[in-house]
Amino acid sequence: YEYWFMRAEDNGRIAGYTGGCVEPETNRFFISKIYLLKEHRGEGLCSATIRFYERLARERGLDALYLTVNKRNEMAIRAYKAKGFEVIDAAETDIGDGYIMDDYIMEKKLV
Repeated sequence: YEYWFMRAEDNGRIAGYTGGCVEPETNRFFISKIYLLKEHRGEGLCSATIRFYERLARERGLDALYLTVNKRNEMAIRAYKAKGFEVIDAAETDIGDGYIMDDYIMEKKLV
């Protein structure tokens, strides 16, 4: 796996961070995180991050990008749909201490 972790900066201040990895077995890039501080949302940083991952994935001949997003995070779901992602599945993941992640799996095909 190749892992990428970056932080977005705005005039030297951290605006957010992102991470992801190539998944050779699915020939896709998994976007693990795109977190932006509230005051930096709407500045195009999410779009720039996705464009970066698209370029990286295409350079490696990958078929798609994918990510998980909480089913109740309507703002993020709308944003990802606007960037070409589609809901392809759902997953409930027990991460311990009685906490269940209830997510959609969203994918953006690159081919």
